[in-house]
Amino acid sequence: MDLDIDADTRVHVLDSFKDLSNEMEIELHRIEQGHMDMVDSFLMTLSNVKDNASSVHLYPVIDFADSLVELAVAINENEVPPWKLVLEVLNLGVDRLRDLHYRHLLGHQFGDMQEIKLQLMFGELARSRFDLVDDHCVMIIELLGAGVAVSQSDPPTAKLVSTEAPQATSSDRQGSNKKTPPASQAITCVTMPEEHSKRSFDIEFFRVLALQVDRQSQYWEGRSEQLNEWAQKINALSNRSVDPEQLAAATYLHDIGMCYLPHEILTKGGELNEQELAEMKQHPLWAYNYLIRIQGWDGAATIILDHHERIDGKGYPHGNPGELIHDGAKILAIIDAFFSITNGRADRCHPRSLVRAVSDINARVGTQFDAYWVELFNEMIKEALRTGQL
Repeated sequence: MDLDIDADTRVHVLDSFKDLSNEMEIELHRIEQGHMDMVDSFLMTLSNVKDNASSVHLYPVIDFADSLVELAVAINENEVPPWKLVLEVLNLGVDRLRDLHYRHLLGHQFGDMQEIKLQLMFGELARSRFDLVDDHCVMIIELLGAGVAVSQSDPPTAKLVSTEAPQATSSDRQGSNKKTPPASQAITCVTMPEEHSKRSFDIEFFRVLALQVDRQSQYWEGRSEQLNEWAQKINALSNRSVDPEQLAAATYLHDIGMCYLPHEILTKGGELNEQELAEMKQHPLWAYNYLIRIQGWDGAATIILDHHERIDGKGYPHGNPGELIHDGAKILAIIDAFFSITNGRADRCHPRSLVRAVSDINARVGTQFDAYWVELFNEMIKEALRTGQL
């Protein structure tokens, strides 16, 4: 943070941008529905973003916003068609504006956000012939989405892998739009048939518990099963370097500590205050202390404890750097964030498209997420697209 402005001003500018970015997202959605009058509104909102950035000499934001203005003006003057891919590119641009605010106002670190190259590419798209518009859009989307390029912008809903039960390995390697709430379900009594191993019985019990945790939020319907599928798929791409059963247990129980949080924190629509945030950050410890007492699940307990740690050491609860974070936690951190981005949550009810979600994940390589596991995450997504599962 090299700007010579006080903390209150930084927060004010950032809060203002949050409101403006929500407006831009709504305006782009309305444009996609055919309301071309909203292009003027989008340009006015971008102008407000620039004015706020100018007041604190936030020149990288101003320069980047100018490239979005050029593209929006081209749409307004019928020089670029308002196709879905074009609007997806604008949404990606708004996401980058957000990250630039966080980087320059709060000092948040990101991977390579490609902002200079993007500014040039937005300009090229604004001046593109109609028959080349799609090609320019795909190049931008592939740059931001690690090779993921799709022609639709709906959140992913399909299962990505089979529900085949995970197989045990010899060791557990320690790694250096709102929805309708799900219908109420009775807790199933889990019994242990003699032919089942204790580990299989435990995992089934953890799965049942996870389904109850999912009921705590209207945004979590189907979350536990989906996260376990993604986790197992990514782990398989690494030749199962993490014990699949430990990974499954951790995926199912990683948020069981949320059950001990006040309901108003779980459902709060705005940002948490300092006290609420401190309380929320206890949930990995609560979940760890629950699972560590069950014999045979030390690896899963460690994954749970680490799943909110960051590669740059700025996570919680202990601020461990990447080499001290369990590999299973590195997987879980990526897919947990991906699910949240594409399905919404209490403080951000609008889900984002698959491309925007993948772009967000890749922008945080080396800071929040581990590069190796993000690469395998990208492979999983691209394979799902190739096989029609997304």
